[in-house]
Amino acid sequence: MLVEGPVEVELEDGTTVSSDRFQVALCTCRRSRRYPWCDTSHRRSAKKTTGRAGTTQTGTRSTSEDGTESQSDNSPGASSPGGPPEPNSCARTRIEGGRTVVEVSGEVDIATSGLLAVHLDAATAGQGVDVLVDLRSVEFFDCSGLRVLCRAEARAREGGGRLRVACHAPLVRRLFAATGLGERLLPLPALPGGDA
Repeated sequence: MLVEGPVEVELEDGTTVSSDRFQVALCTCRRSRRYPWCDTSHRRSAKKTTGRAGTTQTGTRSTSEDGTESQSDNSPGASSPGGPPEPNSCARTRIEGGRTVVEVSGEVDIATSGLLAVHLDAATAGQGVDVLVDLRSVEFFDCSGLRVLCRAEARAREGGGRLRVACHAPLVRRLFAATGLGERLLPLPALPGGDA
């Protein structure tokens, strides 16, 4: 269950635990090893995904107090030394003519935004980066994805670079407009340079 933070929880033994995060995932199934915080133990801990090349990979997922999901180094999306992260079920990265293109597909929500964050964190890690996030294949995009995009855009800007977004889906463009992020991210209808 997601709740707005900061949060203070009183446990059955009378002790209290707190989190100062803006959003906290509380465990309701009592399977979490980090109870009362959810670590997604209610899901299978090892999830098999089929990559775009048809290979099956196994990795371990974990969720922080704010519900952001991340993966261990042996899982899809983990960075390979000296290169972009491995493709995962949500995103893949390619270097193209001096810029980094992060292709996003499927649904981006609280369960998958961590997969996108792996790619955007890697893409915005340097100074003077030029990152293009391609959202044209996204079927669903919520505020969890917006949070990851905003963090990446701020990181790129602070490093003297830029992050742009290509998106033509009316649902996603309306989300940008409704939150006021359309002016900050300025979504492009297509990839610059005539890329498909």
